[in-house]
Amino acid sequence: MSKKDSVTDTIGGIDVTDPYRWLEESSDPEVKEWVKSQNDRIETEIQDDQYEKISDELVANYQTTNFSTPKYVNGRYVYMERKPDQDQHVLYVKKSAEADPQTVFDPNGKKEENTLAITYWTVSQTGRFVSFGVSEDGNEMATLRVYDVENDSMLDDAIINCRFASTTWLSDDSGFYYVRNPRPGEVPEGETHMHPKVYFHTLGDDPENDELIFGEDRPKEDMPKIGISPDDSYLSIRVGQDWTENDIFIYEIDTGEITKIINGDGFYSGILFLQDKAILE
Repeated sequence: MSKKDSVTDTIGGIDVTDPYRWLEESSDPEVKEWVKSQNDRIETEIQDDQYEKISDELVANYQTTNFSTPKYVNGRYVYMERKPDQDQHVLYVKKSAEADPQTVFDPNGKKEENTLAITYWTVSQTGRFVSFGVSEDGNEMATLRVYDVENDSMLDDAIINCRFASTTWLSDDSGFYYVRNPRPGEVPEGETHMHPKVYFHTLGDDPENDELIFGEDRPKEDMPKIGISPDDSYLSIRVGQDWTENDIFIYEIDTGEITKIINGDGFYSGILFLQDKAILE
């Protein structure tokens, strides 16, 4: 039997008991010993022939067609789909509900030795462009690419080290704001997954010339998320170092002025911009 602790939090006036919270400390020697004992028990209970049977059953259940909810933008539908014989999801776009799908990017079979995967994607406000991240061998440091739906072609724009890009497009498709991590050598070894900053990229420009918007002299543990107002006047920047509280800044695009509107008094999803107002989520 696993040990139970008496841990209770009061959330919204309700007592929530969490007797196994001690297992969240994966580096604790007691937790490591618990994991080892569980693995040892599995080895004892399951014989070699059972492994094959369980493996076959899991593979059969896993090899089904799987797809995401389509995102509808200006008549286009963008979605991910993985067929039974595919290891990775493919990114598609349809110009109408009845149209045949166009393949934005298929990571399957792109490289013989390395595994590619699409880690995130965003559609421009007009629906003409799809920006997405491609990671290699499970490395979260994705390369940000851009696909032109109208011309069924991939643009030359490629931005490396975009772990969680949070791409946010201008309404005229001329460019987008995004989050980028530093290159190796720019920060201490082992910290390239940290120190994220917000940049602006103009389509067709060299990413090395992208304008730095936010993140200079900020905590290296920052996790930025951005959004833009319908009239391209304001960029919201939600940033925090954990999931308990965060700050929210507003960047005025015309002037470049940045104003903090929330100072870490709770955890917020961000700002939802409407036509004539903004809602704090």
